Amino acid sequence: MGPRSFRVDPDVQAALKAARCWTKFRQFPPLYQRVRAYNVAFYKGRDPEAYEKALASLIARTKRGEMYGEWNDYGRLLEY
Repeated sequence: MGPRSFRVDPDVQAALKAARCWTKFRQFPPLYQRVRAYNVAFYKGRDPEAYEKALASLIARTKRGEMYGEWNDYGRLLEY
């Protein structure tokens, strides 16, 4: 989850691009991007139904420019 080593899962990235909201997603704070992308990808191999639901929610909320969930570190982590 480190800012330098984290990469968005290719399927999540492709879905955001296909939904035409990748650029908007990349405008959110880096920590938010890492947390949201990781949380969606976490379900990919474990629970396909939960993965699809989480991905759809991320896409819909990103299109609205809405950040959601517990992601704020309240200044505890450094952004590189």
